[in-house]
Amino acid sequence: MSKLKRKICLLIDQNDHSAYLMFKTLVKSKYFIFDLVIFRKKNRKEIYKFTKLLNKNSRIFVNSFVEKSKKISKYFLKKKIDLAISLAWHNKLKKNFLNHFSLGVINFHPSPLPLNRGCHSAFWGIYNNTNHGSTMHFMDKNWDWGAIIDKLTFPNRDDYFAEYIFKKSRTCSLMLLQKNLKKMRDGNFKNLKKFTKKDLKRSNYNKKNDIKKVTNLNINQTIKVSKLWRLIKATKFGNNGYYINSGKNRYLIRNIIQKQKK
Repeated sequence: MSKLKRKICLLIDQNDHSAYLMFKTLVKSKYFIFDLVIFRKKNRKEIYKFTKLLNKNSRIFVNSFVEKSKKISKYFLKKKIDLAISLAWHNKLKKNFLNHFSLGVINFHPSPLPLNRGCHSAFWGIYNNTNHGSTMHFMDKNWDWGAIIDKLTFPNRDDYFAEYIFKKSRTCSLMLLQKNLKKMRDGNFKNLKKFTKKDLKRSNYNKKNDIKKVTNLNINQTIKVSKLWRLIKATKFGNNGYYINSGKNRYLIRNIIQKQKK
């Protein structure tokens, strides 16, 4: 006898390609009814590629700050949905929204928590020479601090650059989703790992603007070559780079890296 599909809520950043791949995986599984789907307001044109895969009965909202929406709150009074899944949702979800779901809200963070909580995890993983990966966890009122459902980890290497880490960590997120689809459908969340005070002490939380503190160098500043090399690798992503401030001038340094034989 086949098991019943679970009604879920999705929170989606439609601008994130990994979110689209994970969404297609959820649709393909046929384990879920997408009762409520919430998209961010930014770049609404990208929403169509998601909605064309949804059932006509799915209720769709476009709202970046869900806890402030009276319409969404009223919807939860009519419908009981016990599980939500965040697909690259960037805004922090407050307690009053999290409390709508008796099972919780699942998130995929692109680093092995408790390492590199917050923003720019690929950058900080390279810059601080830590492990990389992805963590499937429940969300709570703190950033990236809820109970862990599953985790994938891979070590840092000298020839890993930010763009590669960014892509590989999101591939790990997709793998975690695929591995735990039945667990989510059945609401079977056992043996969760909760963080300890020891974990909190060794964890680092990075705000969005923290990256500016280490990517802006002054001309009179002294820096070790090993640290500069990590900075170069950590900013090797698209048109990103680091800055050198010299007098009244500020220079953006973008690097071309070619591996050579010794």
